[in-house]
Amino acid sequence: MKKPLPAVTPRPPAPPTNGSIHSPDKLAGSRIIKPAAELPRVSIDEIPMGEIAPGGYVTRQHRIDVTCSSREQHRNLRSLLRGLQDDGQQLRNGKEIRHERDAVRWLLEQLTVTE
Repeated sequence: MKKPLPAVTPRPPAPPTNGSIHSPDKLAGSRIIKPAAELPRVSIDEIPMGEIAPGGYVTRQHRIDVTCSSREQHRNLRSLLRGLQDDGQQLRNGKEIRHERDAVRWLLEQLTVTE
């Protein structure tokens, strides 16, 4: 004789959110996505930039291979990647930031030479 199945208790309704994909209770893998306003921010005021000779040849494409030489570098790169993803940032060409290489590309796009 078969035993009856136990009664299923319905799940309580989820609390309402503001419709943002970044709601505080939204899970992404094993982490909680914070609202963009709560993400930590980093600012670098000045970065030394070298001169490129007028008329100098600059290729359109260049391959960059990066090997993090410390846990701190890897942690910072991963944190940058997740922060950009959580903030909904994209590359200038509209591509989503999905990999560490995209985060480095995004960084390079943010550099502006001022005189």
